Amino acid sequence: MPDTPTIFEWLALIQQDPAQARKLMITIKARDKIQGLFADPALTISVEEYDEAQRLLAAAAGDPAITRRATHMARLGQAIMGPSPDRAAWQALIAADPAFAQAVCAAWETKSVQLGLQAPPALLRSIAIYRALAAESQP
Repeated sequence: MPDTPTIFEWLALIQQDPAQARKLMITIKARDKIQGLFADPALTISVEEYDEAQRLLAAAAGDPAITRRATHMARLGQAIMGPSPDRAAWQALIAADPAFAQAVCAAWETKSVQLGLQAPPALLRSIAIYRALAAESQP
């Protein structure tokens, strides 16, 4: 489970296990409060994105278009909750569904920005691999 979930991860977590997602939110809010001014901005962003995920899911209950959007975003959350893709995984994803591969990379980029300087080097390498592969496939 991620330390500071993005909206994509929150949607996936809330759909998989709402009670566990709520517990994680309580933990993140407590960490943010304890650290005060020295809190990692990712904590605050994650709290805001949890609230946004809750609003999106509530809106999805009555609107098929919002339901499709929330489902797509949750699918992206599932994709970025595991380890970042290596070259072979990116190649397979691009071959299977180029549009989804591009969306997964954008979700990883969002995660990278949220983590800032704490973004793992493996994540940054994975994004670079995707970009290189995507550039290679351009005519």
